[in-house]
Amino acid sequence: MSKAEFKNIDHFKKISNEFRGTNEKEWLLSPNQLLCLYKITQIKDNNTSTNAHYAESLYSEICKLLHINCCKIELVKSRKGIGIISYCFLQNNEELIDFNALIQNIRQDFVPKSLKCKKTKEYYSIQLILEAIKAVIPNRDEYKQITKQLFTLIIMDALCDHYDRNASNLALIRNHDNPHHPYFKFAGAYDNGTSLWVSLPIDIAKNYLNDPNGIEKLDSCIVSKIGISIERGTTYSELLSYLFSFHHEECKEFIETLDCILTEKVLIDIIFQKKYKGLDNVYKKLILIKLIYNKEKIISLYKHYSNSNIKIKTKK
Repeated sequence: MSKAEFKNIDHFKKISNEFRGTNEKEWLLSPNQLLCLYKITQIKDNNTSTNAHYAESLYSEICKLLHINCCKIELVKSRKGIGIISYCFLQNNEELIDFNALIQNIRQDFVPKSLKCKKTKEYYSIQLILEAIKAVIPNRDEYKQITKQLFTLIIMDALCDHYDRNASNLALIRNHDNPHHPYFKFAGAYDNGTSLWVSLPIDIAKNYLNDPNGIEKLDSCIVSKIGISIERGTTYSELLSYLFSFHHEECKEFIETLDCILTEKVLIDIIFQKKYKGLDNVYKKLILIKLIYNKEKIISLYKHYSNSNIKIKTKK
């Protein structure tokens, strides 16, 4: 793997280790006194890379293109290995509260590891997320603003097939400037390395490209951690069907943005940049084809619910 596209950060100052999650991580201070999280990309047992750094970087670029708030990412290298740094997006008096804590606020028996409530048997779901938001944001206008951003992120995850949007990488930010009325906002997208198909073994990625029905087969394998029923997780088609059925108007603006901005030419310009020269062309072709496929699927599904009064039924 060529490393010319990676910024060397050996001169950054280490502040502390970060033990949450599976990747090796460290908090660093840049020469400009900016706090950032260094995530070292995992190497698989067969000595190949998960390519999570490329997924993180590409995901953030697509977010920027579509006007979605996402943490700032840079591809980096150090003596410890290659990876990314994501710059801290919290301001003074701000606190990040992930949805493990927010859901436990309404379901004390929620277990982050299993994404399940012990007593009620509820799994991590869009309904549980919305209930958790409403518990801390009773104001209707603030609630609508936050949930609109949540729905946008879910559509973005569906576009990029993010398969690990668990409750620890979805969060609100609370501002404590006014102790009598804490202000909440939706946190920018972070922890996006499990997306964009770059962790697939390269032979499997080639098979999906060479198979006439490969993209459809790949599509059927992707499951979102966010569910809509009593079962754990769901396909993105099912999750988006629920979203477009019950929250159609809130999704309209982003769907129009997606339809207008994300053209094949724009995607080619992003994916085939010089800084991604270390990513095999097999992955680049798969990313391009699957993103176009997903965009068309999302817009088609949205239009279906635009022309229908049908509300989907969730399992009881």
